[in-house]
Amino acid sequence: MERENIGDQIAEEVVGGSIVFSPDHTTCGLNNNSQFKVNDYDAAISFIAANWRTMSEKDMLRSLKAQGLITKL
Repeated sequence: MERENIGDQIAEEVVGGSIVFSPDHTTCGLNNNSQFKVNDYDAAISFIAANWRTMSEKDMLRSLKAQGLITKL
């Protein structure tokens, strides 16, 4: 893969990170760090699908935790 320089404007539009679930859907984390126990996978996925355009991954994890859908390990 070839490296490519990007301008400042494009860099500001890039959102880093991703919420990654373990293969058995029992844990999840930001950038593949399994740091949360998943209490309700289906509800968590529905929440993410409904909010992915308006929330950052960190905000989603905070909200999922506040709703009891995930628990900090």
